[in-house]
Amino acid sequence: MQEVYIDAPNLESLDYCIHPYASFKLNLDNCTNLRWLRLWNLKSIDIEDKWFLELFSKLPFLESLKLGNCYMSERINISSAQLKVLKLSHCSNLQELNIDARNLLSFAYEGNHPPGLSFQKSSNQLEVNSFSIVDFPNLCSLRKFVQNINPQRILALISLFICRSLLSKPEQGAFQVSSISPTIKRLEIQFSPKDEALYFPFMNYLLSNCCPNFISVSFCSHVHSKAFIEFLCEMLMGSEEECHCSSSNSKCWWHALKSVKVLFTFKIDENADFDTMLDALPTCYAHERVGFMLEL
Repeated sequence: MQEVYIDAPNLESLDYCIHPYASFKLNLDNCTNLRWLRLWNLKSIDIEDKWFLELFSKLPFLESLKLGNCYMSERINISSAQLKVLKLSHCSNLQELNIDARNLLSFAYEGNHPPGLSFQKSSNQLEVNSFSIVDFPNLCSLRKFVQNINPQRILALISLFICRSLLSKPEQGAFQVSSISPTIKRLEIQFSPKDEALYFPFMNYLLSNCCPNFISVSFCSHVHSKAFIEFLCEMLMGSEEECHCSSSNSKCWWHALKSVKVLFTFKIDENADFDTMLDALPTCYAHERVGFMLEL
């Protein structure tokens, strides 16, 4: 089979998963009313700027585009006046992504090596989400991703989701930084280390790469223990004299932190002291959340 041709001019939504070893052309020329498109496993197609230009010209009403497990050029330019949702997942080879989409409301990237992002035009309602894996052997990728986002005002719109971690003991001096980390909107920790000895390097790694205005963790399923929540509370609300600088020549994230407010989804006296907060944490897994609002 060399080509799949879909003749459906009234079709508005298409979710198409291609066999990873298939090699054929997908023809959507007659799906001119398509508004929502998700394509997965485009391994047989080298996605370049031309691919996006042709796609948007053939599908003038396309508002949501999600691509996953595909191979792209190192540099991609995407331009669309209609696009509102864009999600890229595990796009190998992609190093730089330039987006010109003035009506874009949501952009998400899922993968361990997010590309450099540049938004030429963007809506004031834009949300940028990155789903990443913490990997100590590749310490620079997260900080590089945050620092290379343009324009800088987009940083205030970024939510970073830590989905999984590949943790080993980091090398000595791995967290040395030359300046305070860039500030982002939100950090949601969806996975934490099982080994308590890795709690500090795990969090210090994250906060050495970005300073979130809000940190969110949950007791849902198996991903967090009470011990990790307690550690995080103590780390963020510890003594003002505490510092995590690795040397006198660098400044750690601690120097940007002015105050911390703890928020719970379960009932607790808002005037409770620190020890009472810890005692109130659920003793077993529960669908509850703890949030830390940071003033930087």
